[in-house]
Amino acid sequence: MAINRGLTTTRGSNAPKFLKIKSVFPVAIVLVAATEAKLWQFDSPKKALEHFKAKITTSGGNWEKYLDLWENRFQTTVPVIISTIEAEDDEAVLKGNVIEGIERLKQCRAEFDMKPDIITVPDFEKDVTIAKSMIAVCDVFKARCYYDIDSTTLSEASSFRNEFGSERISLIKSALGTFNVDTNSNEFYDAGTVATFFRAMLDGTEQYGWFKSLSNRPVPMDSIKNPTEFHDGLDETDPLIEIQVWAVVKNQGIRFWSSDATCSADTTWRDALTVRIVDMMSETVRRDLADSIDKDLAEITVIKNSVQSFSNGLMGAGLLLGGSIYLDEEKTTETMIAAGEFEFIFDFQEAPKVRRVNIHFNRVNSYSSVVYKMLEEV
Repeated sequence: MAINRGLTTTRGSNAPKFLKIKSVFPVAIVLVAATEAKLWQFDSPKKALEHFKAKITTSGGNWEKYLDLWENRFQTTVPVIISTIEAEDDEAVLKGNVIEGIERLKQCRAEFDMKPDIITVPDFEKDVTIAKSMIAVCDVFKARCYYDIDSTTLSEASSFRNEFGSERISLIKSALGTFNVDTNSNEFYDAGTVATFFRAMLDGTEQYGWFKSLSNRPVPMDSIKNPTEFHDGLDETDPLIEIQVWAVVKNQGIRFWSSDATCSADTTWRDALTVRIVDMMSETVRRDLADSIDKDLAEITVIKNSVQSFSNGLMGAGLLLGGSIYLDEEKTTETMIAAGEFEFIFDFQEAPKVRRVNIHFNRVNSYSSVVYKMLEEV
């Protein structure tokens, strides 16, 4: 039988794969509870609250306070990972427990095959070591965290801000409160955790909820522990914005004002929304093109077309102004190609948010003819 003549056929496809950013992302929270120190996973905050209310009979900790707030004021269905830590009267021991609880979150992927998008640790504000532990976990998962620095003055806020240079953390000036009708007083909550709940709620509102900014949206809270003076124009929020600390203001409700900032020294990654867009796109491409590895050369076309189609979809939704993907010919050497390695560049520009509008009122004498029309109608 001839082996060097005739017709042979193969089959395959280079059609782009459908890439889509998920609209709901897991949240990880470290809570103090009278139960064993471990990781728990629930389909929603409601399920977590129901579980712990049925399981925990001994009082103490902050688990009920925050899960109640989440369910009652920021109701949403989002996967929840909880790292429980034991209560302790000794502050040094308690802090050690908190850090262990934060470190335990690194096991999320191994235990639950889940990657938290936001990490929060309520009620341990203004602690550099705890904040840096949170950043370290965020670096592992390309996640983010909001942190309450509980500052009453600009100098205090500035001093704490100088401890960080990470795109993974955003600092918030003050805790927020709800009014307790039983005690006739305000009960305050960690601002970083409030921002986390608010972020998760916005994420789940629609397909592109994750693109929405937290800034200048009414937060369902009643009060601010350390208010920042606010009015249209130069005010106390400006110096906070300059040092990348979120102000919380009262302006037709409670709002995070001009808050889309991280602690990055790089101005590009100082914008929290830009960081988030890249994180979402990166995770989507990694997740949905994972099965493209170890396939033949035609798969390169599939990958390129898939990412370009993904980019086109984001442009069509108004999330990107433009985007294109191309092979980096400088970095993709012949040796790399022989080894099956390829470098691509994805150029993009996100759609800008409306940050400031200037309106000039110009008094003119060009509408006098309206008087004639009025008289003609009489």
